[in-house]
Amino acid sequence: MQVRDHGDLPGPARWELLTQVPGKAACFAGDLYFREGWATLLEELGEEGAYRFAQSTATAWLRPDAFRSGAASRLLDAIAAAGFEAAAGRPVTVDRHGIRALWAYELGGATAERLMLLDGVVSLGPGLFILYRGPAAPIPAAARLTDLKGPNVPEGRPASSLRTVAGSPNRLLTMIHTGSDPADVVRELAVFAEHADRVALIRAAVSGEPWHPVPLPQHQPQPSPAVPRPLASREAERAALREALASPDPAHRWAAITEYAARVPLQPRKPRS
Repeated sequence: MQVRDHGDLPGPARWELLTQVPGKAACFAGDLYFREGWATLLEELGEEGAYRFAQSTATAWLRPDAFRSGAASRLLDAIAAAGFEAAAGRPVTVDRHGIRALWAYELGGATAERLMLLDGVVSLGPGLFILYRGPAAPIPAAARLTDLKGPNVPEGRPASSLRTVAGSPNRLLTMIHTGSDPADVVRELAVFAEHADRVALIRAAVSGEPWHPVPLPQHQPQPSPAVPRPLASREAERAALREALASPDPAHRWAAITEYAARVPLQPRKPRS
């Protein structure tokens, strides 16, 4: 696969080992996060080692909503039960810029309400970024963990999917994110970690030593503060949501997120044919 290189950060020569998604190599060849992640892997592991790492590693971000809802421990147990071994990880605090970096190719059609709610989710506190070693198989570890994760929407999710186990109620409160292929693994190393932290994660992951997740506070469900009933117009709903998300009380923000995620548009309406 011939893809034009960009700048002085060398790109991979064998894109077919990193992604099978049409057009993705061309996008990622000029993506700063992918280029930084690949450069760090080359520095640490050399070219062949970088390909092996990307194929044998899966990335998972246990999001703040997983910890706020009390689902994080169930997710960790379910991933381990499926044969994935935690190889390295670190707590991460993501802001609105990190959300837009992570989903730069997915959020172009998001509604204003969806962006506001995602910003609210990451305001709840840290999450956990984990590198997993997958069970031996010809399919890349990232693809297998993504299959186990399940889709965004609850309808049609298998009972064994991670998002079902977590109790994810809709396409907004999905509790966990995973990189879908080896190219995503490379890119997300740079999205979630600066250079020194990337190096530490890579070295820990290839050491062969098991890694035990750092405990983060989990909040058991409690009575939620009152949230306004649905208002007459979408503009009024947006204003009320914006005000609720500005609350200094995380419990109030969480109540607003769970309520509004179930009632505001998260996807643009399709035009009538």
